[in-house]
Amino acid sequence: VIGQNLPIDKILAGIENGSKTLASDFPAWERAAKAFMTTDTFPKLRSRTFKLGDVEYRMAGMDKGAGMIHPDMGPASTSFTPKSLHATLLGCILTDAPVSPRSLQSALTYAVERSFNSISVDGDMSTNDTIIALANGAAAGKE
Repeated sequence: VIGQNLPIDKILAGIENGSKTLASDFPAWERAAKAFMTTDTFPKLRSRTFKLGDVEYRMAGMDKGAGMIHPDMGPASTSFTPKSLHATLLGCILTDAPVSPRSLQSALTYAVERSFNSISVDGDMSTNDTIIALANGAAAGKE
């Protein structure tokens, strides 16, 4: 909730003990999505496996937030003109596929324009939206 002090002692203890509970199965993703929630009433997550050639890859995503819905997410502006304000949404997409940063950004921008940025409930935007995509290449295979 906005304006509340965070319990730093609990946060630091959680970071220290967190490595003991790390996993990559669905229950682990569900726990992460529940921890990601703020005022959400249910976790928003999706995970899939897919094959390219002989290599199986995993992709998982989670989102939170729905306070003001009129997203305008996309890559950061490279000019001195600021982008318009954004919606209060946070999203995280992760994969173990080997994807170049340029290709990953292109795919993310394409997907966001056709999903998040096509939603509008009340036309209100804020500066707090973020969506990230991370690809660590841990499953090997060709980039």
